[in-house]
Amino acid sequence: METRTPISGNDGHSRISIIGVPVDVLPEKDIEETVRNYLDDQGKHQIVFLTLWDLLRARGNSDFARTVHEAGLVIPTSKSIQKAARFLKTREPVRYMPFSFVIRLLGVLEKHGKSVYLVGLRPEALHIASGNLRDSFPGLQIVGRYAGYFSDEREEDVVTAIKKAGPSLVLAGPGVKKGRLWFHKHRKEMPVGLSLWCGECFEIFSGKREKPAEKSWNRGTYWVRDLIRRPWTILRVFYYSYFLLLLLFYRIKSS
Repeated sequence: METRTPISGNDGHSRISIIGVPVDVLPEKDIEETVRNYLDDQGKHQIVFLTLWDLLRARGNSDFARTVHEAGLVIPTSKSIQKAARFLKTREPVRYMPFSFVIRLLGVLEKHGKSVYLVGLRPEALHIASGNLRDSFPGLQIVGRYAGYFSDEREEDVVTAIKKAGPSLVLAGPGVKKGRLWFHKHRKEMPVGLSLWCGECFEIFSGKREKPAEKSWNRGTYWVRDLIRRPWTILRVFYYSYFLLLLLFYRIKSS
């Protein structure tokens, strides 16, 4: 399985491995330089937000695993991933709230006169999200948008529209089938630049959802709200024991 090596240098951006899954160590002060480097190298780089559940899913040889291993940036969102890095005695990654990271990313793009293409949501919600982004980032070029929940027959039209627009960032959300896997599926057709799927970001931009509270995010209790919205995710707690066993195995293996 191909694992992309991120651009690194004096900026401190590096990649570590946790139970065989790549995770990027990206200090906040180095976000701008890393983004600029990726845009300047004329490559195609997907950014993936990684939860603990995602970390476990990314082991093996599934489409999701390939998506993570071949991503340009793998950004952890879980405190458990940070704790795992400490337990394995490797460099500890910085944990980001997806919405905050995307805001920082859009700010970098605006600063350097770059562009974004939006894909997702229903037409009315996408219109609201697009308007809010224009108000918040007046210098950011929104070179196109396409509502989500499109049919399989229209999928190639969406990809063609994105390719013709040639944005610096393709930002996708609800209504794009398979979410993060969609970019990996169409990686050959995507324009050079960055791509990112962030469902909660689109919902916040369109006013359908509030931004997570900083206090609950910092404490690591933000998941309680998501548990209320999706109670079946409580079953994932059983995977935590499996995760601990894997950590112990890798700790012994490396000693």
